[in-house]
Amino acid sequence: MTEIQEDIKSLKNLSQTALNQLQKEEDSYKEELESFQDKLERWENRPSYSASKPQFKHATICTQANICKEAQEFMDFVAATGGHENGWSADDHSLFLKVKSKTKDPRRVAEIIHMLLPDVSEEAVVAHEEWYEKYLYLKEKQKDAIKHWRINKVNTKQYSSAVNQTKPENYPVRNVSSGCVAKDEVQQKIYAWKRERLLKTEYENEQKRQEHAKQKEFEEIRKQKQEELRLQVQNWRLSKSKAEREELNKKQLEEMKEQKERAHKANKLIKQYQSQDEIFIQNKLQIINSQKKVPEILKKNRESYPRDPSRLLKPTQQWIMRTHGETKENNNIPNLLNLREIQKLGLPEWRKCIY
Repeated sequence: MTEIQEDIKSLKNLSQTALNQLQKEEDSYKEELESFQDKLERWENRPSYSASKPQFKHATICTQANICKEAQEFMDFVAATGGHENGWSADDHSLFLKVKSKTKDPRRVAEIIHMLLPDVSEEAVVAHEEWYEKYLYLKEKQKDAIKHWRINKVNTKQYSSAVNQTKPENYPVRNVSSGCVAKDEVQQKIYAWKRERLLKTEYENEQKRQEHAKQKEFEEIRKQKQEELRLQVQNWRLSKSKAEREELNKKQLEEMKEQKERAHKANKLIKQYQSQDEIFIQNKLQIINSQKKVPEILKKNRESYPRDPSRLLKPTQQWIMRTHGETKENNNIPNLLNLREIQKLGLPEWRKCIY
């Protein structure tokens, strides 16, 4: 009972520590959400770098305005689902791809991933598989759209070159002053475009750094949770093995005690049976010895009276005693008690009144 109470107490302590740890994690998550909320507000209210700059289109620039629908849909899907790994770490996603390349059954893939990564449930693996199928579908659509866009771009360039070749024949050449003005204007536009591209690149790099830091932080939190879960499972296994060993030792002690009691009882019964056997043997020996003595007595009597056929017609001693008991004149007759002189048992008083 004391061991069970100690186990219950240790289980309560473990549960309390786990609850405290979860509360700490909840507080840290709340602080993290608040910090990200502030960052989102700053990102939403950031100034537009291209607001004061001249807007122009260039044939070799792919901005947000001329991004095809398929590519925009793919980028939105990737951004909304946590990157190209769906929020998973690179190692876990590569492990998923490796298992998926060897096994086509989604349920089997989920079982294998759950066995290799205990912190990832089978439902999460199935959802990740569905996400990956949609990811490949949108990526293929984007690839086809980019391919068509490149083909159209080549056709447009060919058409533009053909138009430029026919342009001098149809239109007169502009003067030098107008050409210089157009050149300066083009240089200003190129400078503005380069500056805008630089700002855009810096912003994208900052976004990538923040995303990488966020992903790294999430990965550290996940690893910490996995380590805590592993420690809890290890402690549970240790406590379980300890309880099993104690139960086994207790059972062995009880079996040994019961075996000793049975052996003691068996020895006691054996001694009793042995004593009874000895008594039985003694009684049997006495019976056998008594049976052996009777023939000896008979043998002695027979030896004292040898056979004599001439005695057949002679009277016996008892007859002689009856007939000649009162007279003892015959010297040949031994001095024996008369049958009538032998004392008999007296009658009890209660039988005397019967006659």
